[in-house]
Amino acid sequence: PDDRPDVEVTITPPSLEDLYLSQNANITCLAVNLKSPEDVKFSWSRDKGQALEATKGPVVKLENGLYQMSSTLKLCADEWNSGEKFTCTVNVPDLGEPIVRSIRKD
Repeated sequence: PDDRPDVEVTITPPSLEDLYLSQNANITCLAVNLKSPEDVKFSWSRDKGQALEATKGPVVKLENGLYQMSSTLKLCADEWNSGEKFTCTVNVPDLGEPIVRSIRKD
C-alpha cells in the first residue's frame, strides 16, 4: 500500500494589508504532497471578465520527500471586492481527476 499522504490543495485570500496598502489582491493556490512537480498544471478561471494572469511560486521539497507548488493570481482590490468567484484548478498527472478550489470575498 502507498503510505504517502494525499495531495492537498488550499486557496488563500488576499491579505488585508495588501488590499489596503497596495490595492493588490493576490490569491494563492497551494498544492502540497505532490509526488513529483513534473507536469503539474495550475489554471485559473473567474465568473466573468478576462482570462487571468498568474505567477508560479518556487517548487519546495518537503521533509516527507514530497513537493509543494503554488500559483498566485494577481488581482486588483476592486476585482476582489466585487465578490466575484475565482477558481483554481490543479491538474496532477498521477491523480487523474483535477482538484478544484474556489474562493470569493465573504
